[in-house]
Amino acid sequence: MTNLRIPGYRTISSNEVFGKKGEPIINPMFPIQKTTTEVIYLQRYKIPTIDGVVQSIITSAKEVKNMHNKDFIYTFPELVKIFNEGKKIGIINLEDITKLAEGEEEIIEHLKGHIPRIDFQQNRVYLRIYSGRFLDEFLDDEKEKIKSQGNNTYESLIQQFGGNSVILTIRLQDHRTLPEIKEAEYIEDGIVSFKSDVILVAGDYNNAIKMARLSYKFFSPEKIEKIPDMSNSLLQKTAIHAIKTSTSCNKIRQGMLSQPKPEDIGKLNLDALLEELKGFDGPDYSRN
Repeated sequence: MTNLRIPGYRTISSNEVFGKKGEPIINPMFPIQKTTTEVIYLQRYKIPTIDGVVQSIITSAKEVKNMHNKDFIYTFPELVKIFNEGKKIGIINLEDITKLAEGEEEIIEHLKGHIPRIDFQQNRVYLRIYSGRFLDEFLDDEKEKIKSQGNNTYESLIQQFGGNSVILTIRLQDHRTLPEIKEAEYIEDGIVSFKSDVILVAGDYNNAIKMARLSYKFFSPEKIEKIPDMSNSLLQKTAIHAIKTSTSCNKIRQGMLSQPKPEDIGKLNLDALLEELKGFDGPDYSRN
């Protein structure tokens, strides 16, 4: 199977990251031109359902409770990692894992209350295009970070440091087909609604028009299918967010409702919880 190609761009990472020479930046104080690269980072994912998130947590709780073979291949490895790390630092106990594994109604309902509600349609597939311009020397400095943390590093780099940066989010038809061309024409007319979830624009509008034109010119259903599917990762991140916030809530409630031991007074507070939960990354559904 051939990899995705975007005419005019070179491949930085197969089917995900592409770049081309950008306009140089000229320092007005000195006669020096600095070279730049225009970067495109592509994502494709299905928005998880609430039931899907709950079931992933139940499945992982069962596996943590019952599987002790180190070579066992877990269904949702990142979720299992969170359970195991949570046990080590004392924010998740075996009793709660057992209740989750058994689908106890009270703990499941509490968990559902901590699943993030988003504006996108559940069980629909979206294409997300990140685009921004960088100094080549900046990208050189970030190479090791990208290598160690993966291509999703481009997501934060484009949002935080990319010139003319934009995020274009497109709801696909039949999981792999762009919506009608009129949706892209709305962008050029400047009438895209920020409440619409067919095509969402966050960032530089001119770059959004450019990315929309590129998408409709080159992204056939067959090419969209070549973009790596991030659905499982998004499902696990959503579940991790629910576990993190629900266990935080439980600890806060316990601290408020139970009489602490004298040696523990002052230890149970929100700042301490946030410190404990560092590294428990949740999903980013931000349009900004």
